[in-house]
Amino acid sequence: MSVIAELFLADQAYPVGTVVTAGGSKEVTAAGANDNPMGVVCANPQITLNPGRDNSTPIALVGACTLLIAGPCLQGDNLAVYGAGMAYSVPAGTPCIFAQALESSTATDANLIQAVLV
Repeated sequence: MSVIAELFLADQAYPVGTVVTAGGSKEVTAAGANDNPMGVVCANPQITLNPGRDNSTPIALVGACTLLIAGPCLQGDNLAVYGAGMAYSVPAGTPCIFAQALESSTATDANLIQAVLV
């Protein structure tokens, strides 16, 4: 799956799939429940903007990536920020939808899924 990411300074080390927003003591921090998401921490973006920036974290801005989600979802579900850097499945029309699930998950706790940023 193709991802375009940019390197940002994070206020701490976050695991792959963490939803981030602008803020914190650096440029990005884990997104809270009422935050607008900026992107998702990713591991191997196909295109990296701002390369060579020391001590930075690749943040997926466009494309399909691994996403940390709280609870179950169905393939095609809309995803919004849950809090603590996670997303969750929400009904269509919910404000701040930022991704769509590419796979289903029946897990009731935090887990990783593939999603596309929208």
